[in-house]
Amino acid sequence: MVDDFEERRKNTERMIKESYDPQNVGRMSDPDGFGEITGSCGDTMEFYMRMKDGQINEILFYTDGCETTIACGSVATQLVKGKGMEETLAITNEDIMDELGGLPEDHQHCAQLTADTLRKAVTNYLSRK
Repeated sequence: MVDDFEERRKNTERMIKESYDPQNVGRMSDPDGFGEITGSCGDTMEFYMRMKDGQINEILFYTDGCETTIACGSVATQLVKGKGMEETLAITNEDIMDELGGLPEDHQHCAQLTADTLRKAVTNYLSRK
């Protein structure tokens, strides 16, 4: 078990909150857009999107990754819900890290995996249109 003091020393409150109580977790059948990437660390991230009037109406993520990857996925869904494709494509790993209040250097790849997978889901949606 991770020492609670050590976890709080290395991570922001927002990162801890999102990892323990993530939003928009799950898989979706028949999404309008889907992206899946397995990162160099071995974590796999998936995004599922449903669109309405050119905006993301529903978005879910699923990962087999660590608590940082979970937090990044949760925050990404909150950042893009209700946004159009251009705005969503503009989301970067820095945006995700900023929303979480920063990440330790050894976990910044989780934000990159999240941003890359989100872009893959958007690209998938655009290729289906």
